[in-house]
Amino acid sequence: MKMPELKGRRRVLVWLVRGFGSLWALGAAWVAAAFVHPPQGGRGLAESSLDAGSADTLQVGQGRLVRHGRQPVWVVRTGEKTFIGISGVCTHLHCILDWNTTTRALDCPCHAGSFDLSGNVLSGPAPVPLERYSVETRSGRLVVNLNRA
Repeated sequence: MKMPELKGRRRVLVWLVRGFGSLWALGAAWVAAAFVHPPQGGRGLAESSLDAGSADTLQVGQGRLVRHGRQPVWVVRTGEKTFIGISGVCTHLHCILDWNTTTRALDCPCHAGSFDLSGNVLSGPAPVPLERYSVETRSGRLVVNLNRA
């Protein structure tokens, strides 16, 4: 075995180890920087409102569950031109609520909880009321303002 070849191989091996180490360090620094710095701007303009579909297809007394990530919103038509938006997630164990047209309340299928249209707890183990959102009609479309009402 020749010594010059060993030095050449060792040099390549050292170069590869340093290269992979540098890439790993760069990746770790990027992850640390992403963890330390908060997201820019919080909620953007596009996320401050939610399209809830056509107003004409929702009859008085009916509700529509509008998916919004992990925080769905119920839109309920309370009158000819009035709509409300209310969180679709139970404050107890975060179950998705059902709209009960008979009692005009949001029911939790998990633990028999119930909320009125103001978000107040009517029954069940829920510790706090639901969040409410304002709803407006724009060109026949329902738009939910995701900032609290």
